[in-house]
Amino acid sequence: MTFVFSHSMAGRLSSIRNKKQAGFTLVELLVVAGILGLLIVFAAPRVQSILYAKRAENAGLDIVKLVNKMHTTFASGGNTPYGAVDTSVCANALNVAAQEIVVTGVGAAAVMSHNFGATGATITCAPGTITAANDAVVLTLNDANRAACPDLAGVVARSVDVIAINGTNVKANGANYQGGTAINACTEGDTNDYVFTFK
Repeated sequence: MTFVFSHSMAGRLSSIRNKKQAGFTLVELLVVAGILGLLIVFAAPRVQSILYAKRAENAGLDIVKLVNKMHTTFASGGNTPYGAVDTSVCANALNVAAQEIVVTGVGAAAVMSHNFGATGATITCAPGTITAANDAVVLTLNDANRAACPDLAGVVARSVDVIAINGTNVKANGANYQGGTAINACTEGDTNDYVFTFK
């Protein structure tokens, strides 16, 4: 028996083969899924850094608002008006205006925290000294992520008198903010502590 293939039969066979190859194989789908997974793994830290940097900028604006509110509230207090300042006083002053600094509680129970670093990272206020006892407020922000460092200090540099990052002074009273020193003071992870002092 002899088989003779006509052009029409060959066309049918090739269309059957093409129909089988119209979809993706499991291996091709797994390769694409693997590539997407790698992109997500490598892109996620960068996206988190961008989010932390934006949160730090907003927190800096919150701190500027707090500084202005404290100036207004304590303007008639003489040379040393901040002797009774504590975290609750700062939290209550910032409560309505805060965008990124989280204020919980009211009255004497009010506390502040932030969400651009370690979970439960705190912000505290206390009386401070620039030239005389109780003539300033010391705002301490703990456990900020590296992505927020030194951006936060840069945002508030014009509104505060003294800035320290991880114990390194990056702005002295009456001096300019030292951005290069601030960058070098920053450490990896959620380990950056800021101290802002303002009159």
